[in-house]
Amino acid sequence: MSVVNGSTQVPLRWNYTLSSDPVRSTFFSVRLIDGSLDIIGEISGGNPKVSDRYDYRTRFGISGSELATLIIKKVTVREEAVYLCNLQTDSNLWGYSIRVIVTGEHCYVYCTNR
Repeated sequence: MSVVNGSTQVPLRWNYTLSSDPVRSTFFSVRLIDGSLDIIGEISGGNPKVSDRYDYRTRFGISGSELATLIIKKVTVREEAVYLCNLQTDSNLWGYSIRVIVTGEHCYVYCTNR
C-alpha cells in the first residue's frame, strides 16, 4: 500500500482470524529508534484510548468501529517506523507488525509477522 506524504486519515489495518476465544484488549505500539516499544494506545472494553506521550493524540487515532485499525492522522517522515498490534484473548497474546516506510512523496506499508 502506498500513501502520498501529507495525506490524512491513513488507516493501518491488521487482519487476523482467531478461534472462538474473544479479544479482551488490543494494544498498538511503535518501535522506537533504540529498539524499545512504546504503546501508542489501546482498545479495552470497546473504548479506544490514545496515549498523550510523544504527541500521539495529535498524530494518531484508533478506530472504534473497525477491529485492529490504527489511523495516521497526517503522514510525515516522522511516522516512518514499525507499528505493532497485540491482541490479548483469554488464553493467548498475538502480535503482528506493519512496517511503514516514507520515501519522498510516498509511504509504503509492508505487513510482517513478529
